Amino acid sequence: MERNSRNMSHKALHARTAAVKNCGSMCEVMSLNNTLLFAGSLGTYDERRDQLSVHPRRGKEIPREILHGTCVKLLVRPAAARGKVTLIYGTLLPCGRDVCYVRPEDELKYTESRKNFRLPVQVPGSVCRKGEYVNQSCALVDISLSGVCFQSHAIYALNDEITLSNVRLLPEGAVYSIRCSVVRREAVDKTAPFSKAEYGCRFINMSKREQDVLCGDLFALQARTLQERRMRV
Repeated sequence: MERNSRNMSHKALHARTAAVKNCGSMCEVMSLNNTLLFAGSLGTYDERRDQLSVHPRRGKEIPREILHGTCVKLLVRPAAARGKVTLIYGTLLPCGRDVCYVRPEDELKYTESRKNFRLPVQVPGSVCRKGEYVNQSCALVDISLSGVCFQSHAIYALNDEITLSNVRLLPEGAVYSIRCSVVRREAVDKTAPFSKAEYGCRFINMSKREQDVLCGDLFALQARTLQERRMRV
């Protein structure tokens, strides 16, 4: 791709490299507001035309309502890199019934298994210690696939087992109730250490289905954050 590299932004170059590396991988074609348009697989990247082919799953057709010029994102799960996801942003070019073409413009990588990946959030929730039956209010600060950070006036000790509930990361997303263990506690206001605390917790015994749902919400949140940043530029 050296021939076109002088006229490309770094984002575009990364997107085209990702398109080449992920040929044959399963993918989901989505709108920018996370609506699934169709599922399929990546074909080849044509450097001369600067377009990536995407084929629908066997026996399916490209939906006719998908319009040329629509901005989309391709959620790619490489078979050779389990647990890793690549998001390729691009613009739809003219499509047929059994193939559509996308001009790659940006790329975002996400590793589902990275325990240190944390996404900042600002959502309310409830928290309750094991053996107690009164929920206390809390506010989530960040969340990952392995744990969560929240602030609350409730007092918990290290290793306390608690349940976070009534947590919704997306307006249209799942409502979570997750068991956690407290691994960190810090005063929010150092001058008033008993006013409000920030707790770092790790999740306990999350099921595979719960992990998959959470992963989907985290990914959608990250994509939404990137989209908002683009709109502010």
